[in-house]
Amino acid sequence: MILQDLDARRDGVIIDFLGLPASTHDGIVKLYEKFKCAIVPIQYKRDWNNPTQHSITISEILSDRKNFNLETCNKVIGEWIKEEPGQWLWLMDRWEFTLGKKV
Repeated sequence: MILQDLDARRDGVIIDFLGLPASTHDGIVKLYEKFKCAIVPIQYKRDWNNPTQHSITISEILSDRKNFNLETCNKVIGEWIKEEPGQWLWLMDRWEFTLGKKV
């Protein structure tokens, strides 16, 4: 399962993402609630000095946190984007449903 960083439009849950309200897919939390499976963030990065090299970072299990929820997931992705915005691929306007074409 991949945590989708996409505008979920009317099917999503409106929560904070990078300081703005965003419609967010909640499938990852639904899977956790149904199966109690571990939710583990994995970050994939390009090496800017050598384009053939990449790194993968496996983070702590998010679902082990006391207050695991969709906000927790969005916060992790937001922190990654703030650390290295050039690693992120923006394919669409993440806030179009909630803010229109303003962002």
